[in-house]
Amino acid sequence: MVAFLKNKKQIKSVTIHPAAQDILSLIDDLKLTIPIENLSSSALELIENTIRMEGVLNEVTGELEVFSPLFDLRLTSKTLEQLLNKNTIIHRKDLVDEQWVESTVWGQFFKHISTSIRFVDDIALIQPELKKIFPPDICNELFGKKKLSQYDFSGLIDADRGKLTRPISKIPPKKTQKIKSSSSTFIPSESDHS
Repeated sequence: MVAFLKNKKQIKSVTIHPAAQDILSLIDDLKLTIPIENLSSSALELIENTIRMEGVLNEVTGELEVFSPLFDLRLTSKTLEQLLNKNTIIHRKDLVDEQWVESTVWGQFFKHISTSIRFVDDIALIQPELKKIFPPDICNELFGKKKLSQYDFSGLIDADRGKLTRPISKIPPKKTQKIKSSSSTFIPSESDHS
C-alpha cells in the first residue's frame, strides 16, 4: 500500500534505507552540473521545498527508511525529519517488495549519472567502487551478467571507454565512507559547498 504522509507523529525516526546507503556514499564524489555554491539561498530554498521523499515505514517501530530522492539530498542542509511533509510517499514495510526498492534506487542512480553529472571523469572515478557494490541480480537484469565491466559501464553512459580509464589511472582511489544516516546524523556533503 502506498500513501502520502498524513501524520508526522507516526514517524519516530527517519533513516536512509539499507539499499540506498552505499549509493549515497558513492555519489558524494560526483560533481553536479551546477555547483551548489553557485545557487542563491532562495534557489536552494525552492529546491528544498520540492524534495519529495519516499520511504518504507515500519508501522510497528515508526521507523521510516528513505530510499528516494538520493541525489536531491545533496542539495539541502535540512535533516531528513525536516524534509518530511504531506508530499512524502509512504510504503508499508509489510507490503513492500525489497527487490523493487533496490531496483528503484539503482534506476535513479543511472538516470542521474546519465543526465545530471558534469564530467565523464567524475563518473569514471566512482566506477571501481560501483563495481564492488552493484548488486549481481540488477547487473544481470541490465547486462545479462553478474559483474559490471568497464565496457558495459561506458556503453550505459554512452561514453568512450578510454575516457573512463584515463581518470582512474591518473587519480588515486579515494576511500568512500558508508553513510549510516538518521535524522540527527544526516549531513549533506561538505565537498559541494567548498
